Parts: sequence; structure tokens; C-alpha cells
Amino acid sequence: MYEMVLKMQTVQRHLIKKTETAIAKEVQLRDLERTNNELRKQLLRCPGPDFAERLNCCRDAVKAKARQIKVVSFVFSPLLLLKSGMIYRYLPPLKYLHRRLLQTSPQNTLFYLSIIFSHLATPPPVPLI
Repeated sequence: MYEMVLKMQTVQRHLIKKTETAIAKEVQLRDLERTNNELRKQLLRCPGPDFAERLNCCRDAVKAKARQIKVVSFVFSPLLLLKSGMIYRYLPPLKYLHRRLLQTSPQNTLFYLSIIFSHLATPPPVPLI
């Protein structure tokens, strides 16, 4: 009978130790789950590889558009210079006509205005480059 009591006490001690280790493991598991959930939340906030791929696509598109803009500006820059040259070409006749208009009487004003508008309405042909 005494041996049975000793055996029962050792089994109880063993059971208590196992229970304590199980409780400790359970607490450790809860901590790990909490840490895991926090890390998942942080990962959801961070951009993933799909975002990096989209960012690279956008960068490539911006570079392509920049190249297109450079080409278009290279093509149109001579035309803009030509247009500005044409403006300078028309300035002296316009100044002359304006001075003449100020010097004339009111009866001739309509005549000179018609001359100015006829010159402005029919510009000379633009030479091709």
C-alpha cells in the first residue's frame, strides 16, 4: 500500500510537471501567434513584388514618354524658329503701315485698315525645310 501511495505521488508530480510545461508552451504559442499576427499586419502595409513590378512599368513608360517628347521637340524646334522668323519678317511692314495710318486723315483710315487686313489674311507661302 505504501508503494502505491509513493507511485501515486510520483505520477502526480510527473503530471504536475507535464501540466506546467504544457501551460508554458501554450503561453509561448500565444506569444508567437500574437507576434505572427503583428508581422502579417505589417507585411500587408508594405508593398509587395507586384507593386515593384508596376513601379518598374511606370518608370519605363515615363522614360518612353520623355524620349517621345525629346523627339517631338527636336522635330518642332526648327518650325518654331521659322515661325518666329516669320513674325520678325512681318514686323517692319506692320510698323510702317501703323505709322502711315496715324499720319493719314480719317477718310483714308478705312483704306489703310483694309490694306493691313488683306496683308494679314494672305501670308506668303512657308518654304519647306
